[in-house]
Amino acid sequence: FLIDPEGNLVKAYLAVETSRHSQEIIADLKKLTAERKL
Repeated sequence: FLIDPEGNLVKAYLAVETSRHSQEIIADLKKLTAERKL
């Protein structure tokens, strides 16, 4: 799960395989971080 600093669920990742999904998760985290800096 990706949860923002306010405790809101941003995205749920189901059946994650780190070897296949790590880049997607990192991209989503970077996007959330960038949105918070605006």
